[in-house]
Amino acid sequence: MATEVKVPTLGESVTEATVGELLKNVGDAVAVDEPIVSLETDKVAVEAPSPVAGVIKEFKVAVGDTVEIDAVIADVGSLGGDGGVIVVTREGHPLFSMNTSGMYRGRATSAGMNEVAIYDDE
Repeated sequence: MATEVKVPTLGESVTEATVGELLKNVGDAVAVDEPIVSLETDKVAVEAPSPVAGVIKEFKVAVGDTVEIDAVIADVGSLGGDGGVIVVTREGHPLFSMNTSGMYRGRATSAGMNEVAIYDDE
């Protein structure tokens, strides 16, 4: 099931923004609170974060679009299950992701500062 990413509140008198940049691509893994879209107004520039860890399923907007507060800007798919995605993060930053379709049972251990080793336990 996908979770909607919406335009956050941007300020007391701000009612809309322009999509400045898509910070991720469809299919990219994201962590909770990781920015996926930059939004610009004449008063502020902010990044809209993902409310969940998962994978970008679809963007509902394009660069240059004008969006209102609470408008849906993207869908993020959930983790796990058949055809899902597992995202390994460190301090909120994705290290890697993998598709879980047909994935074997295994374990992951930290192999270094920015490495993760996957072992087949079977």
